[in-house]
Amino acid sequence: MSKRLISGMEYPKVNQDGGFQISSDIILQDYIKYFGDRTLLTGGAITDNGDGTIAVTSGTAWAKVTDVDTAVGKFFDFSADNSVALTDLVTNYIYLDYNGGTPQMVVSTSILTHGFKQDHVLVGTAFRDGLISHFHHVDTVGIGRMGRVDMHHREEHAVHRVDGIVTSSVGTRNLSITAGVLYEGVSRHTTSPFTTPNSGTADATEANKLHDADGGFAATDVGKTVHNTTDDTYAEVTAFVDSGELTLSADIFISGENYDLDSFTYWYTTDSGSTWTEVRGATAISNSQYNNIASGLVNLTANRYGVHWVYMEVDGEHFHVLYGQGNYKINEAEEATPPSISPNIVNQYCALIAKIIVQEGTNTLSIMFPWTTIFTSSFATDHGSLGGLADDDHLQYLLADGTRALSGAWDMGSQLITNLKLGGTMDANSEALINVLDLDFGTESLPGTFWATLTAANAGTAWLIMSKDSIDIHRARLALSGGVDTAVWSWVNSTLTGIVLSGALDAAGQFVKWTSSLDSSSVANEVSISGYDIDATHRVLAISSEETVATETVEANRTLRVRINGATYKMQLVAV
Repeated sequence: MSKRLISGMEYPKVNQDGGFQISSDIILQDYIKYFGDRTLLTGGAITDNGDGTIAVTSGTAWAKVTDVDTAVGKFFDFSADNSVALTDLVTNYIYLDYNGGTPQMVVSTSILTHGFKQDHVLVGTAFRDGLISHFHHVDTVGIGRMGRVDMHHREEHAVHRVDGIVTSSVGTRNLSITAGVLYEGVSRHTTSPFTTPNSGTADATEANKLHDADGGFAATDVGKTVHNTTDDTYAEVTAFVDSGELTLSADIFISGENYDLDSFTYWYTTDSGSTWTEVRGATAISNSQYNNIASGLVNLTANRYGVHWVYMEVDGEHFHVLYGQGNYKINEAEEATPPSISPNIVNQYCALIAKIIVQEGTNTLSIMFPWTTIFTSSFATDHGSLGGLADDDHLQYLLADGTRALSGAWDMGSQLITNLKLGGTMDANSEALINVLDLDFGTESLPGTFWATLTAANAGTAWLIMSKDSIDIHRARLALSGGVDTAVWSWVNSTLTGIVLSGALDAAGQFVKWTSSLDSSSVANEVSISGYDIDATHRVLAISSEETVATETVEANRTLRVRINGATYKMQLVAV
């Protein structure tokens, strides 16, 4: 029915279906049916039961009675649920299900399970970590299209940063993080500031309290986890009293015990991400280890770099660091992108806020932010720090293992080749070796072989060998230097066979010594020596080009035996 209170004015009437009739053809229920959407109106607050479950308070909500676009929308009350079970070590999505008029809380680990259902209302998000649950209550996002906008943002980015949350290095690899703003869907969340370790000592004993007159506590500490470093226990900050007093979720402190109020959780895996190890109470970035995802934490190689990824929880009260998964050279560390294998809490319940690079054994942190930096290399690097140097794909370079042959002549300029070891025949191509050749054969039997190698290919014409200043008399050696255009070869305790001279032999002040008897058939067939001087200290034979003979003998009677045409004659020698 309708009732006119003022002449000429028509007021809405209530229809039997609960709708308000504004006029004969416009019904509010029809409007809400098409443009309204599920939302909490009151209640739905979440608390942690400390046993892996949460409690949700009673309240009122609006949703469609079924998951159909044309379904009727309805206001309804729902009862409290004091034990909503959560799945451990994953992000949980808590929904209020209209359930045909019997509302109930339901939980899923995928936002898509209930996210688009028009008879389900999102109440909150929680991450269960054993007996502790991290959670937050969503905004009452309201009418239809806003729910879809919320889902859009949640699917696009689980959590994203819009302001602040700037990380910097303090102390010895400690971190300072400013306050900021994160969004999860269209729900806005502020984050607390952190400066690790923010430590102190309790100066009084009171149940569920932390007292420290010098603590400098602030309202932004509410929700943080405080670590009793004396007995390694933890509690949540539930209330701020004043700068020297906080209320805690557990009774963990007595006077004299130490604490860290700002700390973070490190994460690494030992089985390629099937499970994750959580290291609570960390206050400094590691400069010694990285995460080998198949085995766990491994020491960095000297002078290599570790990469660490910093994440802020959507509730803004805790942050986490994920160990990098490489033993990096500097350019590799610069180019590293967020690990594809990561724990659920960082990729679904947190926003990436920083990338940190630190060299093994050093305390300098290089910090980059995902909203200002594309994670690719920008450092000036030396060639020795690059990856892939062992790959055989740089054709312009020689290889250390000697497997790549030169494709052209090698000009050594005026440089020396030292420690040269020949593994085959050396072809000098009729070029001179001047002042550089010092070949130690090592044994007494090789000189003849080397001589044969030198002369076999080009009948002795391929080598121009310059003289040496001194000779090693301890072993057979071809030693050439000095720059004089004369060859001096010293063969010590060696037998040379098959030597054929192509010209005169110039002994240049030296002597030739025979150590075995000569062929008796002809002196002429043994040797022909020209221009050889008599050394006063030696007993030698010198035959000049004028066919004169000079001799020196050790026989007491000063006689000289001479063979002429097969006959032997003795000649008496007289001093001159």
